[in-house]
Amino acid sequence: MAKQILLKNIKQALFILFLFASVSCDPDIEEDILDNIPPFSEVGMPLFTALPLDQENFTRFIPLGNLNPPGHTLPTDHHYFVLTDYLNIVPVYAPGKIWITEIRSSYHHSEDFTDYDITFYACREVMAIYGHISSLSTELSNYYADAPAEYSDTYDTFTITSKRLFVEIDSGEIIGTAGGNPGQHCLDFGVYDSRVCYSFANPSRYHQHYKHAVPCLDYYEETLQNTLESMCERSIEPIGGTVALDIPGSAQGNWFTPGEPTYPEDMNLALVHDNIDPAIPVFSVGTSISALPCGCYSFSVSGSGFANRDSCNISADGNLYNFPFNLGTPDSFIIVIQLVNANTLRIEIQAESDAPWDTFLGIQQDFVR
Repeated sequence: MAKQILLKNIKQALFILFLFASVSCDPDIEEDILDNIPPFSEVGMPLFTALPLDQENFTRFIPLGNLNPPGHTLPTDHHYFVLTDYLNIVPVYAPGKIWITEIRSSYHHSEDFTDYDITFYACREVMAIYGHISSLSTELSNYYADAPAEYSDTYDTFTITSKRLFVEIDSGEIIGTAGGNPGQHCLDFGVYDSRVCYSFANPSRYHQHYKHAVPCLDYYEETLQNTLESMCERSIEPIGGTVALDIPGSAQGNWFTPGEPTYPEDMNLALVHDNIDPAIPVFSVGTSISALPCGCYSFSVSGSGFANRDSCNISADGNLYNFPFNLGTPDSFIIVIQLVNANTLRIEIQAESDAPWDTFLGIQQDFVR
């Protein structure tokens, strides 16, 4: 059964506000809350002993690093459990013994529905978030109703309300439902381990949690880990994917329009690899390049020359590199890039007739780390 834990003072109930894309798992920030959650050394592995959904209620497990611009122009830091029938309402379970610390509701004005994000800890060092919960369990809904709103704001198409809780839940207990809401085909599941910190070219660009994103299956007991691996289309380690794709000093990684924030991700650009087959390089393009429609553009790698080189092999050598797409069709275009220096990428969209694509034509754009 869910058990609400009353903290010693109000200070313990307050810690940094986050949206799904801006959560912090920094123990220094949340010290008071974390003092009430056992450390990993006491909990131990496995942290997770229950799938978030019954196996028949999801068809695929999508690894970290998924690209879906413009909203997810950068490699995505959470998994997707693809619902078998997204209009069918199904139970969602606690993946292990957890401590719920925040629930955020999002009311979608135009479509008249509410969904929830649930933030919880499996131990002091490992935080997780369920996204696109369509309803809360009765007990959790009561706790949520009684909690004061710490944050509420209305945007163009939705209203977000965030409330702090501290509720202990047993592994496998139903905490809500997924499905039934228009357009929400997946249950999101993000896991963030403060003991893991990736080296990005410019770490200050990212919300604290992004640098700690880890595959959830690594924290499951062996049988369920094998189940998730069998439902994942990726066969190359790490099976659960990764967001750690920056290679400083090369063109590979995440790039940003000068003067624009990291979030929302629409104005960004990523030269990374596919999260299912990491041998496939991808240009993930948001809305920042007017001559190039938003989308993902993949290509076959050439091991030499200046065409179709893998971004990890492009350095600040003074050369321009070109990537032809759909040559010979009315929609053909060529992406031309140059790594100007370690922190500046120059890009221009040219036509087939502009060959040999070894100079810029004066319409190039710069992106920065």
